[in-house]
Amino acid sequence: MMYIDIDNSDDKILINDTLSDKKFNHNNLIIIDNDLDKVKKYYNPRKNIIIYNKKKNKLNDSIYYKDNVFAFTHLEELNTIIDVINIRRKNSITLSKVVTAVLMLTAILVTAFTGPKLLKDVNKNIPTSTKTDVVAKEIVEEEKEITDYSKENFIFYGDSITQCYDIEHFYPDLPVVNTAHWGYLTPTLLDEVEERVLAYNPTKVFLLMGTNDLGYSDSTDEEIFENIKKVVQIIKKDRKNVKIYIQSIYPVNETIDIDANVWHIRENARIRNINSMLEEYCKEQKLTYIDVYSALQEEDGSIKEEYTVEGLHITYDGYKKITEVLDKYVREAY
Repeated sequence: MMYIDIDNSDDKILINDTLSDKKFNHNNLIIIDNDLDKVKKYYNPRKNIIIYNKKKNKLNDSIYYKDNVFAFTHLEELNTIIDVINIRRKNSITLSKVVTAVLMLTAILVTAFTGPKLLKDVNKNIPTSTKTDVVAKEIVEEEKEITDYSKENFIFYGDSITQCYDIEHFYPDLPVVNTAHWGYLTPTLLDEVEERVLAYNPTKVFLLMGTNDLGYSDSTDEEIFENIKKVVQIIKKDRKNVKIYIQSIYPVNETIDIDANVWHIRENARIRNINSMLEEYCKEQKLTYIDVYSALQEEDGSIKEEYTVEGLHITYDGYKKITEVLDKYVREAY
């Protein structure tokens, strides 16, 4: 079921018209005005909330940062959000089936190959009453080797490409928080570092930003780069021991009209130029630069078709590839 609670009747008609030819299969979708009371009223972890932020107001409550809450300012964005939700839902169902099958197979194999040996070894010289205790002790000793993340917070900060990254799915055992926001340019990301990054007292911060500036502003590459530097400087000043990871801006498909309202077509040449500046800056400041661009690109430098929804946003397979690149950095000891 899709439910639309938009006060302005004209806006409601436009949204209905926008979605009239859109084929989507989602039963828990709610589209509402940017009204905090409405968001709190309708919010449910099992539902996708899409907020029509027509006036581009700042979203200052933490509920806006939930993984299943999206926001759009113009109708073209709404189509992309629906595409992303559908892809995530479809792949989540598929992955759930695969994970269940793998776990069942693993349990069978473990029992078949290690069960008899374990029982044989335990039975050699140990009284029956203590067998369970011995096995439990072995399990506890193995768990000690696992890194303790209990005092850590890993923040992923950026625009829609990060917001649509289901990090809780890909890193279910880690203290990850996604505070990215759909449509944000670097000036807004800079303005909101306090509430979206520092407020979480992070131990690691993963940054990905800049692509929206290329599409929706007249900013130069240098100006975009400077804004990203300022974000880093604010974080470092406030949290001296935080580990900062700067991802390369991801490649795009320049031949696809991603959004009719873009000021400029995003160019991979400009993206690579900014990435070069970011990489050099990380070397100078002893930060970690992560080259995700190379993992996603075709030979011509554009994003691989299987990794993108419409030339910009990322498919489930794309996020799997991104996770392969990021995983060692996310899990490395603090």
